[in-house]
Amino acid sequence: MVKESLAVIQRNMSRRAEIVGHGRKDVWEYPPEALREAIVNALVHRDFSPGTRGMQVQIEMYPDRLTILNPGGLFGAVDIANLGEGASSSRNSVLLKILEDVVIPGESSRTICENRGSGIRTMREELKSAGMGPPDFFDRVTSFLVHIPNYTLFDDDTVRWLTAVGPGLKDTQRMALALMRHGRVLDNAGYRAATGQYDSRQAYRELQELVARELVEQTGDKNGARYSLSDYATSLLDDNGARKIRPNRRRQIVELLRLRNDLSKTEVSDLLGISPKTVEHYLRELRRERKVESTEASRGSKNTRYRLTTEGEQGELFS
Repeated sequence: MVKESLAVIQRNMSRRAEIVGHGRKDVWEYPPEALREAIVNALVHRDFSPGTRGMQVQIEMYPDRLTILNPGGLFGAVDIANLGEGASSSRNSVLLKILEDVVIPGESSRTICENRGSGIRTMREELKSAGMGPPDFFDRVTSFLVHIPNYTLFDDDTVRWLTAVGPGLKDTQRMALALMRHGRVLDNAGYRAATGQYDSRQAYRELQELVARELVEQTGDKNGARYSLSDYATSLLDDNGARKIRPNRRRQIVELLRLRNDLSKTEVSDLLGISPKTVEHYLRELRRERKVESTEASRGSKNTRYRLTTEGEQGELFS
């Protein structure tokens, strides 16, 4: 059934040829391995209770997406936020066990269900490798929907835009920025799901770095925080494709400290009209360069005041 379903989808998918070395490689509109995992998941985890008798797994293709709908929502302790992060629960454990031992026809050693709990992660990795956005999941209690968007995440315009953003970003951050450029709003769980960075604390640090660099705007706090592309990042390139010049924040902070002698992080934030996270980011850089120091021994307090060091006073302003 899985093989036949995949064959029907491929008959209706477009594909292109890429030259690889001395040969060619067919590239499908959707990665076949991602589709296979989505179909297997839908069949294995669907609800087979009497109330769903006659209901089928539905696969639908649209110009901008492919969707797979199965009867029955998520089962057990699994929810949308932790899909693919190790937790696994199945309402059809006997069926799952059988399919772990059933070899795919025509393939000598591969079974239908190879590694329990790995399907969602495999889907995400295959789509990521194809340069596409991650799938969306919708738990509707009586049904479960997988939505696979049909667009290339790293198209020419996005690659050019990311180049203009500048160096120093992790691949996970570049992935998140590309998604936000396509209109996505992420929370910590969404960031982890989209990028494969499954450590929530590291995901938080990476998101906060994007906020500090003024590339991302944060609304809400703690578990309710949401992240979207900032106005600055949205208008990063001018009409000719050249990067727009923005104020030199490090220079602005040094000039303020020369004028005011010492300031707190909050005061710098208010005077420049930028977020405290951004101020913290640049103060950290200036301290590392020994151009700025705190006026007292305490560190990390919002009331800590900063001043220029002798090196900062005597050094030239930044270009």
